[in-house]
Order: sequence, then C-alpha cells, then structure tokens
Amino acid sequence: QGEISENELYESYKETGSEGHDIQKYEGFLQFAKQHRDNVHLKGGFLPRKYARLLVKEGEDEAYNQVINLGYISEIDRIPGSDNHYNFFESLISGRDLTSDFENVGDRFRKIFPAQILKDS
Repeated sequence: QGEISENELYESYKETGSEGHDIQKYEGFLQFAKQHRDNVHLKGGFLPRKYARLLVKEGEDEAYNQVINLGYISEIDRIPGSDNHYNFFESLISGRDLTSDFENVGDRFRKIFPAQILKDS
C-alpha cells in the first residue's frame, strides 16, 4: 500500500473531497497511525453526500446497493439504527438536553436518520 505525506493528503482531499471536512484536525491521529504502522491499519473516508440524499429520495436499499457496489462499504457495514442512537441524533439536531429531557424525543428527524447512519458507516 502506498504512503503519502499529510500535506499530500490534505491537498488531495481539497481537490477530490466533496464534504468540506477539516481533515487537518485528524493530524495527530494520522501521525500516531504512521508511527505504529505495524499494529495500526487505518482505513477512512467519507461517503459522498449524494448517497445520503439518494437514500432519503429513493430508499435505503438503493443507496446501500450503490455504495456497496462502488466498494465504499461492505454489506457487513450496514447497521440498523437503535432507539438510543436516534435519541442521541435527535438531541444533536434539536438542541434537546439529552441528559435530562427523556420524554420529549420527537419524530421530526426520523426520515433523515437512516441517511445519517449511512454517512456514519
């Protein structure tokens, strides 16, 4: 497997990434992985957002079939979301206090929740 410098990674991501993440925030983690390359096998990436949009528009099966066929993830990476996961996700978006407001978990974001799970794969 090839090796590139952190600066080459950052430049490559600027040219090809569609997410707009600040991947330089991961620099310490990347350096640790390189220093321990005999024990650490690092795989990472971001699914393009178009697949999350596809999931909302055309359904989970279509979106997962495409990302699996493209090699972004494997079938084993397809995980269902739990009620606890949705509770956490909803609190992040709504601003609801996760530590004290257990009774008011809304369903407003249920439609986009599977797309977030796909993005988290």
